[in-house]
Amino acid sequence: MKLLTREKWQADKPKDKWKSNCPLCNDTDDLLVWEWKHLKIIHNKFPMLWRKDHLMVIPKRHVVLTSDLSDAELIEMREAEKQMEKIYDGKKYFSFIRQAVENRSLEHLHYHYLPGNLPYSSTEDILRKQWY
Repeated sequence: MKLLTREKWQADKPKDKWKSNCPLCNDTDDLLVWEWKHLKIIHNKFPMLWRKDHLMVIPKRHVVLTSDLSDAELIEMREAEKQMEKIYDGKKYFSFIRQAVENRSLEHLHYHYLPGNLPYSSTEDILRKQWY
């Protein structure tokens, strides 16, 4: 598994956000941590804060919004959360998604999971770091 920098992600990102060639639909085999019928847990190939333990839960089918998830996918999401608790082994972790289509890195729903505490002191700090 070769991890790359966020700067590399930004430099290589096409203007269409991979609508024509989604990396989460096509390029995750070497990143796989766990999988079910509809979802999988993968390493983030371009981890934030250069954390090798930056994981993501993604639907196997191309889904853009949480509201697009099927009932079966939502049930598996609960299982994914339980698996994350095991992976992080009682340590603190946080998760997030960008639900709006604007300002997302790509248009395939993905839930981020990072160990530790949220590295910002307030929601306002987070928004500033995300160009709002």
